Amino acid sequence: MMVSPMKTAVLSALGMTGAACALEIRDTSSGHFVWLWEMYANATLNPLFEPDPNIIRQGTGWPDGPQEWHRNLAMVSPVHFIGVAHYPFDETRELKFLGSDGVVRGYPLVGQEVVAPGGVATDITVGTLAEPLDPSTGVKPYPVAVFPTRADFLQRDLVVVGKAGWAAPGRYEGFEMLVNSPGFDTTDYIYFDFPYEPGGPGDLRFQGGDSGSPTLILQDGEWCVVGVHSGLEEVPAAAPVASRSYDAFLPTYYGEIDALMEPEGYHLIRRHPETVALTVAADTAEPLVAGQPGTVQVRLSGTGADAHNVKLKFTAAGFTGLTAAGWVQESLTPGSWRGRRGGLGDGETVTLEASWSALPAGPVLAGTVGVSADGHEPESVPVSWPVMSPAAAAYAEWSAGLADPAFDADPDGDHLRNLLEYAVGGDPAVAQSRAFTSTGTEDGRLVIEFPRRLDRLERGLSYEVQFASEALIWGPELPEGTEVTTGPCDPPRDGFEKVRVAVPPAGGAGFLRLQVAFSG
Repeated sequence: MMVSPMKTAVLSALGMTGAACALEIRDTSSGHFVWLWEMYANATLNPLFEPDPNIIRQGTGWPDGPQEWHRNLAMVSPVHFIGVAHYPFDETRELKFLGSDGVVRGYPLVGQEVVAPGGVATDITVGTLAEPLDPSTGVKPYPVAVFPTRADFLQRDLVVVGKAGWAAPGRYEGFEMLVNSPGFDTTDYIYFDFPYEPGGPGDLRFQGGDSGSPTLILQDGEWCVVGVHSGLEEVPAAAPVASRSYDAFLPTYYGEIDALMEPEGYHLIRRHPETVALTVAADTAEPLVAGQPGTVQVRLSGTGADAHNVKLKFTAAGFTGLTAAGWVQESLTPGSWRGRRGGLGDGETVTLEASWSALPAGPVLAGTVGVSADGHEPESVPVSWPVMSPAAAAYAEWSAGLADPAFDADPDGDHLRNLLEYAVGGDPAVAQSRAFTSTGTEDGRLVIEFPRRLDRLERGLSYEVQFASEALIWGPELPEGTEVTTGPCDPPRDGFEKVRVAVPPAGGAGFLRLQVAFSG
């Protein structure tokens, strides 16, 4: 046994010779203090254990190493477990768990990291499995307890889990820091005492090999992890003389533990998480155009408190890529993405980007965002983005910067509306656009000439010359003998041709006009 200047025992240092060397409990003859029989060879629940062996089975695993099998470790996420730094694994390659179906399953072990607030190492570690627990087996992580004050953790019902399948009820009695005890004096401890005389049935204390095993506390009907076994000390000043068992007090380190779990997309599961509000917003940096590549943003914001164990599902038809910095992808199928992140701070906003190689036709690109977190019930939020046709996008680009880009607006006051200026290549900000069109008579004929876009169909433009007699009833039917010719503009104009319409003379007055329409 290693002993500090404060006579604090390193629990892992004692040899392991069998179940008789496990958690020391007075009056163990009844077998009520063993939750699991034959842990290494043929694990079987003990129905005599009180309050219920499944309390421990559901989230406690043990190593596969032939010299380390006796250790018990509590899961606090689907891939994370809590241990102690002074008792590292030497040979373990996986942790084993007993499912509700009676089958033992193993999960590969990746490693452990020391909890070190401000760079100061404690005796607490966070271990990681290579793959998550299968919830269908009845094995799941424990939540952690949340009480208003430290004193609220004292004198409450506990289940103290020891090595080799032993466990017993107990109650915490106080808090202490172990000064002048290297390796332990940086850890916040909660403890219970084992009085030597007089003693009572069920009194318990740690023994070698118990290090890293959990203590569970009952909070509002659910068993939660509260501490991990770390040290044992003789307390001669106690009346009566006692030995004191120390658990590393996890609530002091919830934030640091969360930070170590974050890369895998998990945080500790609080028994009573604070209520948080999650807000979803849809955005896009550039206009979306049907048939062209495009990217949209989904922004998720949290308010009210820090959110833990945030999940998001994005659904939209046809997206071909999704970027989600800080998220862990859970699944990706056509039209659907699922991901998680450990936390979202109060007031924090995170962004996901979905992209399309060719956007579907509009007018609206629709999707849904499902969100949930501890303290926020699952909800599905509809999201949408306007999608322009290529023709509408071309007009939007042409009219960008105008005080009023509407089709029928006339910002330069030259009596040509924006749509007509667009169609004939005018400048809507300069009152000289009539120079591009002309009307008049030639050899008694009514003549109108105007530029026409060569790509008018792609731009959704249609041009129609209309005729009216002196009754001023306009229509597209032109008098018999009308000549319509096309040719290059003079001077030449990129992307345009010149259209000339000449109407033969007829009795009475006649009028011509150009009508432009947009469809798209």
